[in-house]
Amino acid sequence: MINLIIDAANEKIVFVIITDEQSYTTSHINSRENFDNFMELLLKFLKKIKIKISDINRIFVNLGPGKFTSLRISLSIAKAISFANYISLIGFQS
Repeated sequence: MINLIIDAANEKIVFVIITDEQSYTTSHINSRENFDNFMELLLKFLKKIKIKISDINRIFVNLGPGKFTSLRISLSIAKAISFANYISLIGFQS
């Protein structure tokens, strides 16, 4: 089971992958520039740890409270990945 966690509600954009054996984390400053490249940052992270989007079983996304634009972008991308790849999407609140 491979889980992806996306949390952009706070001062950093955090991506976490949790597998049965290990967990991997990366973070980036919560800025407009990073949101313009949000998907690219996520894909670089997955490529670095050698996991494909199709390998992911569940996506967890932080629904807030937090910055509106940060939450909107992270949720939109999580929903798009979930919908396109038939991956379960679960929201949580911090």
